[in-house]
Amino acid sequence: MKKTVVIILILIPFFSFSQEEIVHFISTRYNWGDMISTQFPPTVFKFINQGTKPLTILNSHADYEVKISYPHTFIAPNDTGILYVKYESNSVGPFSKIIEVNFNLIDTPIKLLIEGNNVSAISCFPDAKDWTRRKVCVIDSVTKEQVKEEVNCKFFCYTTGKTIQFKTDKEGKAIVILPIGMYAISLESNGYKTTELSQNIPKTAPVLFFEMAKAKTVKPVSVPDIQTSTSHHVSETINESNSSVFQNSDEELPKELYRSNNIVFLIDISKSMQSNHRLEKLKQCMDVLINALRDNDIVTIVVYNTQPRVLIESENGLKHSVLTTTIDTLSPTGFTNSVSGLEMAYSFAKKYFVNEGNNQIILATDGEFTGSSMSEQQMMTLVAENAERGIIISIVGFAETKDIIGTLQNMARLGHGSFIQINDQLDQRLLIDEIKSKSSVVKKDKQY
Repeated sequence: MKKTVVIILILIPFFSFSQEEIVHFISTRYNWGDMISTQFPPTVFKFINQGTKPLTILNSHADYEVKISYPHTFIAPNDTGILYVKYESNSVGPFSKIIEVNFNLIDTPIKLLIEGNNVSAISCFPDAKDWTRRKVCVIDSVTKEQVKEEVNCKFFCYTTGKTIQFKTDKEGKAIVILPIGMYAISLESNGYKTTELSQNIPKTAPVLFFEMAKAKTVKPVSVPDIQTSTSHHVSETINESNSSVFQNSDEELPKELYRSNNIVFLIDISKSMQSNHRLEKLKQCMDVLINALRDNDIVTIVVYNTQPRVLIESENGLKHSVLTTTIDTLSPTGFTNSVSGLEMAYSFAKKYFVNEGNNQIILATDGEFTGSSMSEQQMMTLVAENAERGIIISIVGFAETKDIIGTLQNMARLGHGSFIQINDQLDQRLLIDEIKSKSSVVKKDKQY
């Protein structure tokens, strides 16, 4: 009996110590300082799995103004995981928020702290008297830290027809004059992939953040001299692997029956899309469509809340995993600037226009079009003119009021597309059926 008691006394402190040391956060606190919460990128909390079993985040809890995202994967022992945290509020002033993160291998949540001072956009302009002078910051797409290299920047303004070229310093920063307008942007830097995107720069954006992904270096692999039978086996394995990545999608959209698609998803990710699981319902419909796309289809994904941004530009339709992973990470935040998003979507639809194909914008929204001086009549004219040029627009609506539904229905009609209302009785094939109806070879001669 005494031996049992001794064993328990020894094991209890050891077990407790093990639990605490399984997850190690590099830092548990972050302070943004003065920031514009709706425009600044998230911060990154890195953690290491110091245990012996695969580690994953189960869930997280924080104030509604704190947005948390993370890869839904397992972290192997000694590997590093990442947690992205963003703060968004329309309240000005200092803030301090606690975040609780629950893991599968420990019983109690780990607490993180974020702090800062949310200020107005006006106070962040480099020159309070000149709102065209802005601060450009180039950051790493994964770490969200500033690029530690000079970046060659090229901004072509569609509005003025002028090109603005400049270099950042070795901290990825620059102060430059950028008037209001839609821009084609190109960024180049050592060790990073060239980044090309289109973005609208509004009046009240004193600090502009752009992300760059690191270039992957491919190391040469020496191939040993092996027997022909083994080589044949390896070749078969590689072919099988490739076929699993580029799987045959022609069963749903046979090429002889359906034209090539140039699809631009324009997705409202403002806070209101959180209500009634609207965004989650949209994701289900998008997943069905994406898994049916082929190598002759291209996809661009534009999202908008406070401002529009492109997540994926002209991706091959067979890259199903890339597309679905991007969609799965979407979360509702911020306010609505939908007209700028519409203008950006049309710019991409024109840029990658497919002759004799189906060029289609799929807009998913639950509200009115705001965020621009453009009147409703001007917006409808924009839609109708693009429809005549062969770019149609279909609208996935989550609206509940008759006035908004009527506006969206009228827009879809002028855009030669469809108005698709999503409700509680969700049909996950809504989007694939819509693409089929517009890309069918039977409808080649503008039979909308």
